[in-house]
Amino acid sequence: MDKEAKTMWFSVNLLESFLRGFSIQTKDKTVIITGPSDKPNISNLIHEYIHTYLHNQSFNNQIDDQIYSQIPKDVQNNYPREIITEECLVRAIEVFLSKHGNISGQIELDNQAKSLLFLEIYLNKLEDIKPKKISINVLQQVL
Repeated sequence: MDKEAKTMWFSVNLLESFLRGFSIQTKDKTVIITGPSDKPNISNLIHEYIHTYLHNQSFNNQIDDQIYSQIPKDVQNNYPREIITEECLVRAIEVFLSKHGNISGQIELDNQAKSLLFLEIYLNKLEDIKPKKISINVLQQVL
């Protein structure tokens, strides 16, 4: 990605849900907090790391109201309209990189990811473009 790296801190929070995580972004720092797991949760680290590059980009509000309303309510509660484009892009990049990059493990779409609707569209566009490098310019083409 074409963005300067930030200082990154990582922590395991035993009170967080199993195999879940989140990140807190500031201008020059990122804190990744992940829940417990029975083995290293590399895919969650990759997911949250990708968020650091997309955070504060102008991808939001490109989702049509009619399409957004087709997303199940429980998924809308987890991913409000302001962040759904970023979340879909992050997940599409994860799957794309796990297929074409040097990333351990195979990341696939789970049921919740499939209910995000746009994710598969973005993933298919990445597959069509097949970029050697993921950049903000490439992601603008995906949108």
